[in-house]
Formats: sequence, structure tokens, C-alpha cells
Amino acid sequence: MLDFFLYIISGVLVGTAASFVPGLFYSEISLLFFGFVSGINAAIFISSSAIAFSLFEFISTNIFEIGDDITSLALDTKIHMENLSRIAKTVSSGTIVSLLFSLPLIFIFQNLFSQIHSTIQSSLLVILTAIILYTILSERTFARKIFAAFIFILTGIFGIIVQNSGFLPSNLLLMPIFIGLFGFSSFTRKHFEKTVIFPVSSIEKVKISLLSFGATLFAILVPSMKRSHTSAIVMGLGKLDQNETVLLALSIISTSFLIISLVALSSNSIRSILAYDVSEITELNFNQILLILGSFMLAATFSIILLLSSVKHLQKIVLKINKKYLKIFGFICGSFLILFFTSWKGALLAAVATSIGILSIKLRVRSAHLMGILLLPTLIRLAGV
Repeated sequence: MLDFFLYIISGVLVGTAASFVPGLFYSEISLLFFGFVSGINAAIFISSSAIAFSLFEFISTNIFEIGDDITSLALDTKIHMENLSRIAKTVSSGTIVSLLFSLPLIFIFQNLFSQIHSTIQSSLLVILTAIILYTILSERTFARKIFAAFIFILTGIFGIIVQNSGFLPSNLLLMPIFIGLFGFSSFTRKHFEKTVIFPVSSIEKVKISLLSFGATLFAILVPSMKRSHTSAIVMGLGKLDQNETVLLALSIISTSFLIISLVALSSNSIRSILAYDVSEITELNFNQILLILGSFMLAATFSIILLLSSVKHLQKIVLKINKKYLKIFGFICGSFLILFFTSWKGALLAAVATSIGILSIKLRVRSAHLMGILLLPTLIRLAGV
């Protein structure tokens, strides 16, 4: 029993520390630590590190302005360092909502997964096309609609080219692209020195929670959908542009995708990097999946406690540092990781992606439209072109 808690706590600590390395994705964490532990203990360790990384990444992204495929979208919210405590409370509440909504699904996945999957898959092309068009057309002015469509198509063409070129292994392809699109490009973004946190009503929070969780569940049921797709869909459908609503939605998606992908293992469905790592480590039966889910919940609880208890101290430290130096540190770490994992090829992709990201900022296009890098290739594949 003591070993069980030690693996959970060590996983939480590793995930927390790794989240403060700008540009590091969870997929790279699994590559670095894969093989140090084995069996069910490895699955517990990796699951614990994943949830801690997911939570603390929202804080580190706001500090260094470089995040992963989820937290990068929060850069549009322009939240200043003085509000790190508010960020911590919002993402913690999103994590709790995800846990409460996700766990009952294990019975659905056991009995109805294949039937639901086939129903959704047959109409996915129409559903996804409608959502994308709605997202673009919901921009307020005609010029913004044109710019949004342009950026969506531009990033989509870029995505089609790099995905079909074999330029990099598929498990490393997104890292340099996302660091460039959302990270390096954000260094040119002007941030307010102080940012108002817009109040959000309880009803609005409930709506956002249901939309975010529902979109995540939809994505889990469809093999061609990733959590990045889910984020773009929710940002578009919900017309999210207020900082607290964005953070709540993204935190729900981030945690829900992790836990539902673990639940989906009960039907032998691999729907995330975490689920893949767990399935590769050991053969799982139903009881072991329940054990991993239980450890995930404990790790989430420990992570929330650690986040809420440490964020004020972290905020005091960060506010004493010139933001220019934080950006420089973020750029150095991001560049090092790109070169370390993907060499000059990744650096080239990051440079192109950074250029596109800067263009979108100049055109005042929301980050959600940059997800054309994934959505357009998915549409093309679904259409059988």
C-alpha cells in the first residue's frame, strides 16, 4: 500500500516539475521516463504525472507564454501574473467537474461504446464541417470572417503538407509546430499590465461545463478526433473570449480527455498518449483499470491541493522577475527541446509555424482558427480525398 502512494506522489511531483519546462509536452515526458518503472506501478506513476502536468501547465503557460496544444489557447485571455491564484482556482474547479462527470462513463464504455462509435463516425464529416463553418462565420465583422477563413486554410494546408511528407515521426510532429504557432509567436502579442477577470454567472459555468465535457466525450468516441480538435470546437461553439470561461473550458477538456481515455481502455480503445503508454506498459484487466482510475483521482486531489497551496508563493516570486527574462527563458527552453527531440527539421517547422502565428496575431484572428492545422487534414481524410 505504501508503494502505491509513493508512485502517486512521485508522479505528481515529476509532472509538476516538468510543467515548468517551457515547450515540454506530456508526450516527451513519457519518452523520458518510459522504462524506469514497469507493470501496474508504471501505469500509476505515468497517470499521476499526466494529471499534475495538465493542471500546472496552465500556470506555467501564463508565465512563460509557451504551452501545449490545450493551454496555448489560453494565451488569448491576457491574464496577468497578479491573477495566478484565480487561474489556479478556475482550473482546479474544472478538474473537479471533469472527475465527477467522467467516472460513471465506465459502464457506458463497457456496453455501448461500439454502437455509439459507429453512429457518430458515419456522420462526422457533416458535423465537423458545420462546426467549422459556424466558428468562422460567428466572427463579428466581415473582415474578421475573411481573415479567420484565410488563417484556417493556411494552417490546414501547412498541416496537410507536413503530415503527408514524413518529415518527422508522427509522435513528434506537433511539438515544434505548436511551440511555433502558439508559443514563439505569442512573444509579439501585447498584454495588458493588469487584466480584469470578467465575472461569470453560475448558469454560464454550467453551460460551459456541459459543452466542454460533451465535446470531449464526442471526441473520445471518434478515432479521428484529438483533444486539440475538441478545444477548437468548444472555443468556436461557445464563442469563448472571456478569460475565466476559456480557462474553465480548457481545464475540463484537458482533464476529461485524460480520464475518459483511461475509461475507454475497458473497451480496448486507445484514445490518448496516456492511454497508449498505459496499455503498452502492461496488459490490463477491468480491475486494474479501476485501480488506475482510483490512483488518477488521488493524484488529481494531491495536485489540486499542491496547486492551491503553492500558487500564492509562486506568484510572489514571478512578480519579482522581469517578464522579458521569462520570455527569454521560455524561448531558450523551447528551442532546446525542439532541437533535442526533432533536430533541424523541427526547427524549420517551428520557424514556419511561428510566422503563421505572428500573422494571425497581426490580423487579430483568434487562436482557435489556428487549429486548422489539425481540422482541415481531418476533413480531407474523412471526405476520402
